[in-house]
Amino acid sequence: NLAGVKISSANAEILQDAVWAAKGHDFVIIAGNECAYYSALGMGIRGVIGQGCCVNPELLKLELERYEAGDRDEAFEIQRAVTRLVQE
Repeated sequence: NLAGVKISSANAEILQDAVWAAKGHDFVIIAGNECAYYSALGMGIRGVIGQGCCVNPELLKLELERYEAGDRDEAFEIQRAVTRLVQE
């Protein structure tokens, strides 16, 4: 009776396996590492809860909005900013 799971790994293989397993089911995968959010968006993940989400939620929301609007270049630039903030 689970509705979803948070995957904290930035490993693309682990994220892909989880998304693939959830495909076609009423089950949500949430990225748990905001440094991998852009890649996760490409896999179909539409949510993130990571260590820096409390610090920069506006950037992550904007990244999702730009990605969904088709502005992948801008979304990627936002991802770079998010990653730099987490790494500092």
